[in-house]
Amino acid sequence: MMQKFLTICSSYLEANQHGKVIKCCDDYLSMEPKSGLAWHLKGIAHQKQGQIGKADECFRKAIEIDEGEPANYRALGVLFYNSKKYEEALILFHISNFLAPKVDHQFMIVISNLMLKRPEAASLAMRAALTMDKKKTAGLAKQFFDKFYKDDNGIPEEDKKALKEQIDNLLESK
Repeated sequence: MMQKFLTICSSYLEANQHGKVIKCCDDYLSMEPKSGLAWHLKGIAHQKQGQIGKADECFRKAIEIDEGEPANYRALGVLFYNSKKYEEALILFHISNFLAPKVDHQFMIVISNLMLKRPEAASLAMRAALTMDKKKTAGLAKQFFDKFYKDDNGIPEEDKKALKEQIDNLLESK
């Protein structure tokens, strides 16, 4: 039953049919109210629809049910990060990284510290991410640079150029 639910919900998520994801999760939760995964997926669907309050509730319910699942903390952290609640996001990214050390979790710690204007903490977190997987960290840094940093008019061009060169060097090195 769980596998069928997961297959159906995943296909709806991939097709950006978020209303159907929510309905699918509600149906499943009516039979299995303690499914952390269903609450998590429902939270993602609400977040994609811009329903931040509902997404928050779902992710918190998922954490309550399955407090050892790092994806739940990361999802709530991303929600907070996107709402510019960087301090709260940082705490959740630390928890997700503690539960399952991964480059993705560590990199979210890096950018949260950058947003909080804590360059020393960001630098330490970046070193940890590089130690975990240099190529993946460089790839994430490039994605972040391309999406947020390069078009920011508040950042001096020489700083952008220097960061881009560092990222390119990381991507080229073995």
